[in-house]
Amino acid sequence: MKCTAAKPWIIPFPRPQRLGDPPERRFQRELVFTQVDTDSDIGGWGEITTYPGAAGNRAIKGCGA
Repeated sequence: MKCTAAKPWIIPFPRPQRLGDPPERRFQRELVFTQVDTDSDIGGWGEITTYPGAAGNRAIKGCGA
C-alpha cells in the first residue's frame, strides 16, 4: 500500500470570548487536519495542529498544498 495523496485542511474554530475581546478575535484558533488516500482505496484523516498556532499551521499547509 502506498500513499497517493495527502491534502491539508485548515479548520478555524471559535474560542471562548473573553470580556473586552474584539469580535475579530472570535475565530483565531485553528486546527490542521490531513486527508490521506492510498492506492488500495483506503484513506483516513489525521490531526497535525502545531503549537503555538497559526504560523506553524500555515507552514504545514504550504508543504502539502
